Amino acid sequence: MQRPTPQLPEPRTLEASLSSPLRLRLVAELLDRSPPRLALEQAVLLSGRHLHDIQACLAPMERWGVVQVMGERFCLSEALPEAHMEVLRGAVARRSAQIARERRVHQHVLAGMVGLDARMIVVFEMIRQIARLDVPVLITGETGTGKEMVARAVHELSPREERLFGAVNCAAISESLFASEMFGHVRGAFTGAVRDTTGLIERCHEGSLFLDEIGDLDLSNQVKLLRVLQEGTFTRIGDTAPRRSNFRLISATHRELPRAIGEGAFREDLYYRLNVFPIRLPSLRERLGDLPYLVDDVLARRAPQGPGGSPPTITPEALEHLKRHRWPGNIRELQNVLMRAAILADGQPIAVQHLPRWGEGRDEVGAPLPQGGAAPSGHQTLEEVERAHIARVLHEQEGNVSAAARILGISRTTLYTRLKRYGLALERTVTAQRGDMTHV
Repeated sequence: MQRPTPQLPEPRTLEASLSSPLRLRLVAELLDRSPPRLALEQAVLLSGRHLHDIQACLAPMERWGVVQVMGERFCLSEALPEAHMEVLRGAVARRSAQIARERRVHQHVLAGMVGLDARMIVVFEMIRQIARLDVPVLITGETGTGKEMVARAVHELSPREERLFGAVNCAAISESLFASEMFGHVRGAFTGAVRDTTGLIERCHEGSLFLDEIGDLDLSNQVKLLRVLQEGTFTRIGDTAPRRSNFRLISATHRELPRAIGEGAFREDLYYRLNVFPIRLPSLRERLGDLPYLVDDVLARRAPQGPGGSPPTITPEALEHLKRHRWPGNIRELQNVLMRAAILADGQPIAVQHLPRWGEGRDEVGAPLPQGGAAPSGHQTLEEVERAHIARVLHEQEGNVSAAARILGISRTTLYTRLKRYGLALERTVTAQRGDMTHV
């Protein structure tokens, strides 16, 4: 059956059709390319939208003769009159700030979260939806899945993007320092308070406050935070005058807060204040189909460049080897593995011999597992996987507990607790890191 002849709309009608943000974004991407064509798969990666959303936006423009869809690719029509091209360029120019912001957030803030997996596409859509609404957001997911990146994206796509994005890791701040860091203090409030200090809540006025690992916040400080959320006011330590701060709260945790509530470790009333709009990030093992895109992205953005400034490449066998791993450390672990492999490959394609040998009693390339470690393979408990991952990271950091804790996304105190629980020894590596122990 022959296709009907496209009927180009009047320029004014065409401009009205570009009120769709996605349609405008697709036109902008085409105008930025020479020749102006794009693969559907690229459009999904660039926009973070479902394939059927892309197709739904293109369908009427194809009927009008503005674009041509050729299988898995689409382009601007070569027969498009100059008057219509001017309409397209003008519409993109008028909305250029919004388009540039979306591009920046997706390409830089959300770097490392690329992929075509439906779970991630839903996450991108949720970020877009909630960014415009001034309500608390709770981001959940395993360590290393990119919770802070999502928090920053919510802030930078929101009307508050020009103001401060203040972040604090609740697992890394002591119970006694929390109130001072969050609320501030006045001179003489305690020993060492030599001047008035503005707290993070006050500095985040009209901006966003991100509380990472809020599940590790102790109960006494949970009460203080709840009071701020309920009353909208706070008081600096040593002061009597209440202050107000209009901030947008974004929280994140790798813990199951409902379980923590049942165990008496987290307040139920605070949980409902935080969990107005939940976003759950899938683990890497839940979206292994995205691994090729993630590998390409990491190698292009983070790995040492090869001859001529080109990013490292990876062999199909090495990619299959990566797919067989469980990735308990998620994207963060993938980045570490690929960075090390690119260095070992020294300008050559990354091959299996440059990667850790999971499941073979060896973890480092050609090196035995550190003391107490076991390669995460087969059917293991979560504790066994966590124990092996901690041992591996600590070994990679040559016993530097501070560096290992940062990579693992936990506090030094928590790491020492896990080391004691799992019987992981530090004697072999800590000797050369005595300076690290002085901060315990």
